[in-house]
Amino acid sequence: MAETSFEAIPQDLQMKILSRMSLKHLGKCICASKKLATIIRTKEFRDLHLQYQSMARPRMLFMVLDVNFNTNEEVLLFYSVYQDEKKPLLSSGQQESLIFQGPPGYKISQPIRGLVCVREKTKIMICNPTTKKCWTLLELKTCKEELTSAYFGYDEATDEFKVLCLTPMKSDGPSKEAEKHLVLTMRPGEESRRWITCEHHHTPVSVQGLCKEGVLYYGAKSNSKKSVIMSFNMRFEKFNVIALPEEVDISSRWKLVSYKGEIALVNDDDDLLRNGVLQIWVGKETKGMWEWEKTRIEILRWKEFAERKTIRFKGTIGTGELVFAQNYLDTERPLVFPLEKQKGSLMVLYYNEVTKDLRRFKIEREFEGLAVQTFLDHVDSPQLM
Repeated sequence: MAETSFEAIPQDLQMKILSRMSLKHLGKCICASKKLATIIRTKEFRDLHLQYQSMARPRMLFMVLDVNFNTNEEVLLFYSVYQDEKKPLLSSGQQESLIFQGPPGYKISQPIRGLVCVREKTKIMICNPTTKKCWTLLELKTCKEELTSAYFGYDEATDEFKVLCLTPMKSDGPSKEAEKHLVLTMRPGEESRRWITCEHHHTPVSVQGLCKEGVLYYGAKSNSKKSVIMSFNMRFEKFNVIALPEEVDISSRWKLVSYKGEIALVNDDDDLLRNGVLQIWVGKETKGMWEWEKTRIEILRWKEFAERKTIRFKGTIGTGELVFAQNYLDTERPLVFPLEKQKGSLMVLYYNEVTKDLRRFKIEREFEGLAVQTFLDHVDSPQLM
């Protein structure tokens, strides 16, 4: 029987076979064959890989921040585990990558299709924590040009990642002049930037935005100091204002989270730590009109499982469970600056509203950092390979 090379197989079959490979093996294929490299970098293949390999097993992504006070540098460590596993998280598909080390001031977006937006004082980058590849979209000349906020989103119809960079309002009072903001766009093999206008004067408040179905959402204050949610259509680059209940006085402590597929607001100052009750505002859009419903969730045995630790709500995952995690690591020894590498643990809680089951996991690793950001539904992506 004659031998047949892999490249002689029909391309659609090649793609199906490749789509089931890990990123490590795909990297070897890229180095071995220009033809395979071309296939792997197409949108069709990326979508297949996400469908068969990545989205079937989404990850929980942790960003651990370390500050070296001797050199005045920050180190960002990305660490991820499979989020839907029934067994302890610490043993399920661990990945670790060190990407950045430099001056303090890094800000990280929520992951979208395996990528994150990393912003420092003078630079905005799109990065793949798994492949450790980055793409610089903007580099300012001085810190004086620093933008107010930068929010990350994706439009599947055009296969474009975009970063909305907001500039400060020129005045606090009413103004007829439209605000100008910068949109950075990354598409396969190219990037672009352009200025757009916004008739709705506002000041961004949310540290992170939330992108759903091609629309980016973030909390803001109008020029009349009213709390609102701003929406930004990624494809048409249009802003819209979503009114909030008067009870919601939005600040940087309010977070946008995904609650069972809906946009929701949660206050990090909530009394969850003490009484085991979570209160969130869930928004639903019907024919262009938004309605907000206050939801109260009482979590049984919270004090027993939480152990008086500072634990915050992060959103829901595909199983419908609510996920909670610490914002700071527990360490074996008292912290001494500069921080030394030592064993630390991070507590993660899963709560099922239907069965009332509360599960607890502890991730134990050696870290040099202290502060932790936790993101849900991260996926391994061949983007930027």
